[in-house]
Amino acid sequence: VLLCYNIWMKTYLGESITDEDFASSKSLLSWAQQRFPASAVFEFWQTELHVIRTEVRQASACVERVHAVLAHLKLPAIDSFLEQKKAMFSLALLEWPNAAEGFEQSLAVSVARQRRSYVPTLSYLAGLCRIISGQASEARPNFERVQQYSKMRKRNWPPEDDLAFLKVKDFGTGEVSERRALLEMVEICMLKIHVLHTMPAEEKQQLKQKLQEEQEGEAAEEAARALLFSAEISRLQGEQEEAKQLA
Repeated sequence: VLLCYNIWMKTYLGESITDEDFASSKSLLSWAQQRFPASAVFEFWQTELHVIRTEVRQASACVERVHAVLAHLKLPAIDSFLEQKKAMFSLALLEWPNAAEGFEQSLAVSVARQRRSYVPTLSYLAGLCRIISGQASEARPNFERVQQYSKMRKRNWPPEDDLAFLKVKDFGTGEVSERRALLEMVEICMLKIHVLHTMPAEEKQQLKQKLQEEQEGEAAEEAARALLFSAEISRLQGEQEEAKQLA
């Protein structure tokens, strides 16, 4: 409960996480490591502690250990959640092929269990990752899956799935450019899945530079989106004046 409060709940309550909170959480996890060295629960909280400090590579290693501890239980929901978690970390590290694979493995669990919610979202994310990594042909089955699910009868699709339906419909039947896929990915990372704030400093800078690359013949709307997303990254980097200029 203390770890949950220090690492998660304070953020949702609008309270800042202090150095004392980090120290307290680290001490609790050290205590747990000595007494419960193979605990998936405490390893998960170690993962989250790394995440809020943007230590994504360490977080990714932790979640791999969590998965290894729980693998023998063969719990599909847990498998899906952890694969999705790993995919999010790959996104934060700009490792597009790994992210695509993680999303596809996560959604495969739901498909096998005939669960529909979030399959469109994960398919959409996987498709965008495939395009950004230069694998357009492998993106197509993901977008086709989104179209297929959009025709299913279900009254309570999550908002993320509704967004996937709208975006893929807007793509139409033509090829989606790598630039368009990148802009769509940054948008959903900023507005829905909140990956940008966990991204390490080096990757934030790389992504901002990629967004600001000149694109011959780029439409004004896409250029404006790239500047807006760059402004948000600058804000997260603490570069307030640059953020204002870009905005």
